[in-house]
Amino acid sequence: MVRMNRRKSAGVLSLLLIMSEIVFFNLPIFDTRFATFSQHNVVSDSCKADACASSPCSAPAVCEPSCSSSGFICLCNTDVFTGKYCNELALHTDTVSNISYLGCFIEGKLAGGEERRSWAKIESDSTLTPAKCIKFCSNHGIIFAILSGPVNNVNCICDFLYGTKQKVDESSCQTPCPGKKYFKCGGPVAVSVYYTGIPYPSYEAAACTFGNESGAKYGNQCFWVSPDGYMLMDWIRSERDCVMRGGQLAVITDMPTLQFLSYFIFKTPNFSVSGFWIGASTFNKDGEFRFTDIDNTALDTDMFWKPKPDNGYRCANDTDACGQNSDGLVFNGTCYFLVEELYDWTGANFACTRYGGKLATIQSRQTQWFIRRQILLTGTEMDWWFDFQLKDESYVGNNSFFAKDTVTVGHCSKMTLRYNYLWTTDICESENYFVCEEGKIKDNGCAIGWFFNRETCYHHTNMTAVVFEESRKRCMSAGAHLVTISNRTDNQYVTSLINQTCPLCVAFIGYNDIDNDGKFSWDGGIRGEYENWSPSNVFDDANDCVLLDSSDGTWKQTGCSQPNGFVCEMAPFP
Repeated sequence: MVRMNRRKSAGVLSLLLIMSEIVFFNLPIFDTRFATFSQHNVVSDSCKADACASSPCSAPAVCEPSCSSSGFICLCNTDVFTGKYCNELALHTDTVSNISYLGCFIEGKLAGGEERRSWAKIESDSTLTPAKCIKFCSNHGIIFAILSGPVNNVNCICDFLYGTKQKVDESSCQTPCPGKKYFKCGGPVAVSVYYTGIPYPSYEAAACTFGNESGAKYGNQCFWVSPDGYMLMDWIRSERDCVMRGGQLAVITDMPTLQFLSYFIFKTPNFSVSGFWIGASTFNKDGEFRFTDIDNTALDTDMFWKPKPDNGYRCANDTDACGQNSDGLVFNGTCYFLVEELYDWTGANFACTRYGGKLATIQSRQTQWFIRRQILLTGTEMDWWFDFQLKDESYVGNNSFFAKDTVTVGHCSKMTLRYNYLWTTDICESENYFVCEEGKIKDNGCAIGWFFNRETCYHHTNMTAVVFEESRKRCMSAGAHLVTISNRTDNQYVTSLINQTCPLCVAFIGYNDIDNDGKFSWDGGIRGEYENWSPSNVFDDANDCVLLDSSDGTWKQTGCSQPNGFVCEMAPFP
């Protein structure tokens, strides 16, 4: 019977490796006919009661005083070994014979005092002996057989790690075994550990690197385990740390890999952390664990036990630069740019013009994986706009890119740290970082949505009216500036451009007297030689900004804090 337990913690559900437990019932009866136990004389007052003080016997033999010439005998407290000094193997399984006793160790517990889980286990078996435990674990291909428990509750635990690696005296492992009371099966706070003879997992230590750290190579993968003393992190920040090291939280799809990692973690020097994150979560759907790899691989939950917050983590160990300044990254033929500037959704989309493009479109899981990975590499914890506006709220529940807990609060979509950079919604006026994709530049050198005239690219926007300073900022974000009109021909062109998108509208131009009342100049401080004031315009020191009225092409003063559309201009892309 496989027992699974899943628990949410701090809004994230992930998996803790060292917690798989398979509990076996109705166990088959194994052959327990091993070496016989020799009787010995009862010690009398005249015998050497202190003969064992010098510990003349070797574990697992136990020294008992006797009236023999030596004053003691070495008793085998296990049916695994026999002989005068209990150093002759009495147990031989079908596959291995190099069984050994490792010693008595303090039993470990998980954070919070929970009992450690196991791979396979015999519980409440009245015939349990060390030999039976070893044979059981060996048949399951597990390297350690562990006997643990107080009197009347002895268990056989099979695992790839044991206790706390803190070895103690054999006096702590004196609980009588249920099958033979004179055999010893651990203790209330300690475990008797045997090596079953199954080969240890094979891997290459220090064969690869994660950042400045050495990793272990297993198969064709490289793994790194956060060491003892390393800062404990929640799942998302652990994933980000792995990505910044050139990898990702481990993807584990088969039992041998999981067994290797259990043993590898156990062999880590000064190991003390009881749980480690791997790269699976249920951000998309409750109860459906999936890894964060590019294929969104489903996890076999039968291999795992339960989630845990703030653990150590395992990492498992892409792209060419692009863009005019080589500040983008290409994926599947598209060049993407991550912009760490705060804009609302519309402003972010307009700012992508600097790359001749727009906000990034995400239409495949592979693209989602790539962009998410690049965001993690920035090390920031901000949310990120991309090109998706919600028109139907039912779409949220039917799209696997949206986090399962998404509550529709707006019509613009963003990737958010809280949900492992899955999608959620936000009001479009919120300010976030954003992801652009490079667009196709027209033959005249202008970006899509921009218009060419006399070696200059122009763009008029009236979708969102903004104040003068914001219009200036948005033009600059696109690599442009508010339009400069130097002659009658330019004025006629800008008038017609505004009328194409918003007939008979007004728009900010770059002319203003903000710095010096009554002395107008273009953005950048250039004094104007051409002006086209409306006959009805009244010069007023309170109105420092200028609108072009597309109904007749004339200019009018206005307050800079009055929201309006605006016209930008920029040089063509080379």
